[in-house]
Amino acid sequence: MEQLYNYIKNFTNGDMSAFVLILEKFEPQINKFQRNSVYEDMNSDLTLFMFNLLNKVPLEKECFKEDKYIISYISKSLRHQYIYLNKTNYKIVINEGELEENCIKSSDYNYFSNLTYIQKMLLSE
Repeated sequence: MEQLYNYIKNFTNGDMSAFVLILEKFEPQINKFQRNSVYEDMNSDLTLFMFNLLNKVPLEKECFKEDKYIISYISKSLRHQYIYLNKTNYKIVINEGELEENCIKSSDYNYFSNLTYIQKMLLSE
């Protein structure tokens, strides 16, 4: 029952193979977040977040000696990070779309008319 506790303890002591074992347990949740996200790098960002999170797990608390509390702690933390990253990157995507739309509509930056002008010039030669 204390398997996850031991893996985290080993990871904090420098055993990187323990991180791989922990990551395997949470990989389905991370993959689910990746599928539901607008952010392309969600998987790698959540993996990095989890790497940093494992050093912050309060193993000194008595309740964290049981796996169910550790699983809950990590799952909730991953979910909160997913929501944060998704919101942040959704705003970026929306702003990029508006910027492109403004550039296309702007008469000073009418790229399409310039392209047709260039094509006519090349065809007339």
